[in-house]
Amino acid sequence: VITMFSQSGCFFPRNAIVFYDENDRIFEIIEICFECGNVESYPSKFFNWKKACELIYPELEKFFQSKGLQTQYKEK
Repeated sequence: VITMFSQSGCFFPRNAIVFYDENDRIFEIIEICFECGNVESYPSKFFNWKKACELIYPELEKFFQSKGLQTQYKEK
């Protein structure tokens, strides 16, 4: 269930951070939409993105891009 939207209604996360426990089981997923700046985490809300430093999005986006991942929609 998506609960966060921008004014334009955008929330199409193309990137995520997946956390694994010591048994290689997923315990948390953070989905990120760099286009509208919204974030969702499942199953919990262990990180308060609204209180995060305003630099976190550009730095995360740079990190994803440095790994060759697309962060923005680009028409072909």
